[in-house]
Amino acid sequence: MRHYSITDVGITREKNEDKYLDGIKVGEIFIIGVADGMGGHRGGNIASNIAVSTIKDFMLKNQELTNQNIAMLPKIAKEAVEKANEEINKYKQQYNDFYHMGTTITVGFIYKDDVVIAHVGDSRAYLINRKDKIVQLTEDHSLVNQLFQKGKITSEGAANHPQKNILTRALGTHDVISIDIQKCSFPPESVMLFCTDGLTHYVGDDEIYQTLSNSEDLKEGCKKLVELANERGGHDNITISVVASDNLAGIFKR
Repeated sequence: MRHYSITDVGITREKNEDKYLDGIKVGEIFIIGVADGMGGHRGGNIASNIAVSTIKDFMLKNQELTNQNIAMLPKIAKEAVEKANEEINKYKQQYNDFYHMGTTITVGFIYKDDVVIAHVGDSRAYLINRKDKIVQLTEDHSLVNQLFQKGKITSEGAANHPQKNILTRALGTHDVISIDIQKCSFPPESVMLFCTDGLTHYVGDDEIYQTLSNSEDLKEGCKKLVELANERGGHDNITISVVASDNLAGIFKR
């Protein structure tokens, strides 16, 4: 599998609180994803770093068990994120100055043509290919999405809502966290994209698809997306991780 990750502080932030898991191979499992430390709270970068490093370490420790029974992957993925939540809370208890820190997490555990996605927060996972173009696989755990799902605001209102940064779920906010776990296929000639909201606040789904499909490779496509987000304000950190199947020439250019 080919993969590429990029993170950018944006135009206005002084610190980058995003982290990414860039194509870590653990036995037969390929792990990729992003974490977005809670902006405006001291220690967001610490929370996202704890989340990423804990998931990596947990998967390495359970590598043999996962490889022996791949059907356990959804359970192990969930436990990895639960462990990340536990470690963030431990840190907060040890250092009171970081009491309000937290992070999103959206990570894919890829095995052959399948992927298990573990998700908390408003970072996103997308599946991109010629057949379906672009499909958002995750649901935002945010106040604005709750209002939209209840029909209280329109999609246009959601895009410009003053409370669009308020999360309803994040790692480090509770001792027990609800984690969305889903298993889906990763078909040939597809791309999976994981990103923080620093991208999706400025670049729409169709634009993400068009930008990638008109790029020569993963690196060029991701850099173009970061440039777009920054041109339109860049008020947040921007992080993107993508992975493509080996038989995909470029992304979609022929």
